[in-house]
Amino acid sequence: MSNSADQHTESIKAAALEAGFDAVGIAPPDISVEEQAFFSEWLESGYHAGMGYMERNVDKRREPDKLFPGVKSVIVLLKSYHSDSQQDIPYKVSRYALGRDYHKRLKKRMKGLQAKIQEIIGQEFRSRPFTDSAPVFERSLAVKAGLGRPGKNTSLIHPRLGSFVFIAELFTDIELTFDQPSNRTICGRCTRCIDACPTNAISAEGVNSERCISYHTIETRDDIPQWIQDRLNGWVFGCDICQEVCPYNKKPLQMDDADFQPGPHLEKINADFLSGITDDDFVKVFGGTPMMRTGRDKLLRNIKAVKDGSKKPGSQ
Repeated sequence: MSNSADQHTESIKAAALEAGFDAVGIAPPDISVEEQAFFSEWLESGYHAGMGYMERNVDKRREPDKLFPGVKSVIVLLKSYHSDSQQDIPYKVSRYALGRDYHKRLKKRMKGLQAKIQEIIGQEFRSRPFTDSAPVFERSLAVKAGLGRPGKNTSLIHPRLGSFVFIAELFTDIELTFDQPSNRTICGRCTRCIDACPTNAISAEGVNSERCISYHTIETRDDIPQWIQDRLNGWVFGCDICQEVCPYNKKPLQMDDADFQPGPHLEKINADFLSGITDDDFVKVFGGTPMMRTGRDKLLRNIKAVKDGSKKPGSQ
């Protein structure tokens, strides 16, 4: 790489941190053979359960140039959403859904970063932002960008930030200096996430969505199986158990970003309120938050499942 590429890279990284991201790295626009094989085996095992969209656009996942023709570099960004607060609510919600919708908030910040990059390089360039909204191997790119390694629960673990992080990418046609992947051992012999999962969803083959609480409370429209209900233990939107027990999340960066602080919608997560409102009312309360994805009926289903589930599940 040229000196100008090195200089642009450092300036862009500084701009990313100024834009409110907590870590940034640069990755080449290619996906490792190992990651491709892992994903293929995961699909073949049926671990994606009812998420048929995971089977679509596999070619774009494997070859980023097909998603954004002419891509030369991927600016990978991390934003912590760690929060110790669940507020005083009767049901549990994954930390990423406590605040505002990260898709919109992070893309807004990336647009600001795009404008700053224009100033830095002093010429026209092409770029496209993504965050959990397109067929992108985000974790693989984050690893290539030197931002951490996947844990046994498949979540990206950043040595300083832990795993409660959003991953975002800016695909660009600018030539930048790539970071080197970390060879640091992340999990070692630790199996806390595997041991703590109440549904035994985690194994060496990855996460079996059919056994995952997050899948059943967010993704599927089907009734939640009784044996899953018996293990919900209060979770009505997602599940953070495998991350909560991770040693890397004991002392992560303290998140003070207003966008992701617990919001007033959390106080409305109860059957009495949800049963008495219309879908339009639901949008007024939960619009602009990740919980819009469930809709009123699914959230009511989840609350009922928690109530119907036993407090002391047996084996399955």
